[in-house]
Amino acid sequence: MNFKFPLLCASLSIALLFPSMNSQACFTVIVGKDVSANGNIMVGHNEDNGGRIMSNQYWVPPATHAAGEMIEYEPTAAKIPQAEKTNGFWWEQTLHPDGYSFSDSFFNDKGVVVNSNNCGATIEQDEKEVLKDGGIGYGIRRLIAERATSARDGVTIAIDLVTKYGYRHPGRTYTIADRNEAWQLALLMGGRYLARRVGNDEMTVMSNAFSLGYVNLKDKNNVIASPDLVENAIKKGTYKPAREGDYSDFNFRKAYNLEERLELDTNVKRVREAILHLTGIDYDKPYDHSEAMLIKPKHKISVADIRDILRLNSPWDRRESGWHHEKNIDISGPGTFDSAVYVMTKNPLLSYTWRTSGRPDSQFSYPQFMLGKPANTQSYLTSEDALMAQFKSVPEQFDYNPNRSVFTFINFQNFLDWNEHAFRTFPITQRAFEADAARDFRVAMIRARELAPLDTEKTIEAMHAFNVQSFDRVLGATSA
Repeated sequence: MNFKFPLLCASLSIALLFPSMNSQACFTVIVGKDVSANGNIMVGHNEDNGGRIMSNQYWVPPATHAAGEMIEYEPTAAKIPQAEKTNGFWWEQTLHPDGYSFSDSFFNDKGVVVNSNNCGATIEQDEKEVLKDGGIGYGIRRLIAERATSARDGVTIAIDLVTKYGYRHPGRTYTIADRNEAWQLALLMGGRYLARRVGNDEMTVMSNAFSLGYVNLKDKNNVIASPDLVENAIKKGTYKPAREGDYSDFNFRKAYNLEERLELDTNVKRVREAILHLTGIDYDKPYDHSEAMLIKPKHKISVADIRDILRLNSPWDRRESGWHHEKNIDISGPGTFDSAVYVMTKNPLLSYTWRTSGRPDSQFSYPQFMLGKPANTQSYLTSEDALMAQFKSVPEQFDYNPNRSVFTFINFQNFLDWNEHAFRTFPITQRAFEADAARDFRVAMIRARELAPLDTEKTIEAMHAFNVQSFDRVLGATSA
């Protein structure tokens, strides 16, 4: 690569400043349908990582596979038999030179969304000996996208996979949701798990420590746990019931996260920011309060409310380096390369997302119909080449090229990061753009609802035309 302009060199390099922190900086908001302003389950997610990230969106069509076909993702992970038929899905890729296993998001044509938050370090982080043939990592979310027909089905698929092969990450929480249910699924190195359905009258926020705490293990309809989850914690000395044989005081978060994780500044402050914003209550130690994890909001939550949470910056820290995002203390942080709010409508065909291609506090949010498929300019590879590159990329796939739309967004947010005045005044332009985009989207949604009962293919064509227009508009506004 040959960079001619020093300013461009500086701009591109800013995205690489925080490689060790950003992999621990994702943030998720889940809203139950009864506390949602539109009556739909919603999931908001900031995806954070360090290093040179190429973020692209693809549509992967449904497929039929030959008998005996085996799936291989990470070279060191287990090979898994492929299903005969797989769903179509929208794929948000995190392409990194080293190959990232735990950062992509998916929404499939059955209306199931899946993403995750890093929650290691845990008491299970060294349980590698139980992995079969290397265990499973990337395959969890990809196979949920390919196979799940509902959120609950996605949870079952994940549990079956980790039970059979073992889980190869120290600890993560997956969000799996559809129009009827939203689940948090905590997976531990080796294969233990805990899943809980978020209540219709609840919302929750999550950074990078387990948010699941006290759960009713007897509620088999809404809680799914490894058979020895409690006994294992007792054996390892991280939980002792107040009364022998009575596990009602079992706190998963306290028993399985190491204390250092629960005290990590980047986790505590970001959860604290969100709760203060939502409730007006400042919990300096939010992980000590169960109500801080399962919030009953005072008013119904809108898409804009979730966007506002995902854009939050810490009110407690001074910024002295000249770069606005100098520390990993903001929900919209230095390594946020993708942000999305997913709205799970009653008809999955019409489900939609408001997303930003970069830090949400430094980008315009734009609407997309997931099953309408992304615009061609939202990626620079085919979905087939992108899958091949996930763990076998080549340097040329990361070269700077002004025709790759990802760099338009990177350049813009890096300009704002070192120009504090521009950063402070940007929300005025941002709000105006998003108000116009919302008006256009309302018209497109009315058209899609009219078409949907009559002709699915024409509905998809109309939604795709809108997606192209919407992305062209945000790309043009960002360039300008």
